[in-house]
Amino acid sequence: MAQYLDVKEIRQQATELRSALDDLLARPRVAQRPRSRQWLFVRLCLDTLLGKRGVRCSFTRTQATQYKFEVEERLRRFYLGAGRSIPFVFTLMDRQRASALQLVPDNYPTLLGYVLLVGHARPEFVPRAERAELRDYLPSVIDAAAHAEFAVYKRLPQIDLSPLADCFVVDGPAYQRIKNIAEEHHQDGKTLAEPSYNPSTMRVLSVKLVELSSSSAFIRSKEYWYLRWWSLPKNRYVYVYNQTSSQRYFLIRRAGKWLVEANAYPSPRATTPLRKPKL
Repeated sequence: MAQYLDVKEIRQQATELRSALDDLLARPRVAQRPRSRQWLFVRLCLDTLLGKRGVRCSFTRTQATQYKFEVEERLRRFYLGAGRSIPFVFTLMDRQRASALQLVPDNYPTLLGYVLLVGHARPEFVPRAERAELRDYLPSVIDAAAHAEFAVYKRLPQIDLSPLADCFVVDGPAYQRIKNIAEEHHQDGKTLAEPSYNPSTMRVLSVKLVELSSSSAFIRSKEYWYLRWWSLPKNRYVYVYNQTSSQRYFLIRRAGKWLVEANAYPSPRATTPLRKPKL
């Protein structure tokens, strides 16, 4: 099942989509001024997508770029807190990026270099049989992602992010967070690979599917991480991360594959860095 609806599916639901966009823009959390120029641009993008003839756009590409960022931020905040009452999710994206991610075909309607993507937001749009299958499958995605992150840390001080490729959205925030941690520990000369008896480990204790649509999933997990960081310059352990925590994962479906886009978890409880014992 595709992450987003194709043009044929979109045009078959033209009335529902126009109604959904009207309802979306009527919400103050989204658009305090529904008739402002950035929301007019979104409406023009929808008209273009639905094949309306004679669409006239007086905006420049520079203006469209500004509107895109404003719209993206507003919609992002709304969708993060939205319940199940919304039938569709609208995404305004640069055409080149959408093409690079294989989200749109070559003939997908475009306005000033931008495309409007539409996806189902309701869990019931996933067939019952597929929901049951995904409930069994998605926990393995979380387990693989957690072990891939651990593998990156185990390979330090060498920075090798290749274990993440099959589990994470490469341009997503979860991938970037792991990359930043690896680079920071690389600079400090920290590793989990030394000494040979380093007891660092991790386990995914439980996984619960919270929300599921045809293109995304929200999952909660409980995980145990024990990371005993060894400093190569100091030749001793310098820090221990020992946490059992509840974590939240946001997955998206891309080219038929489920990948982790975001991963949030609480800040670690205060952990005293290991000090060199006094002689």
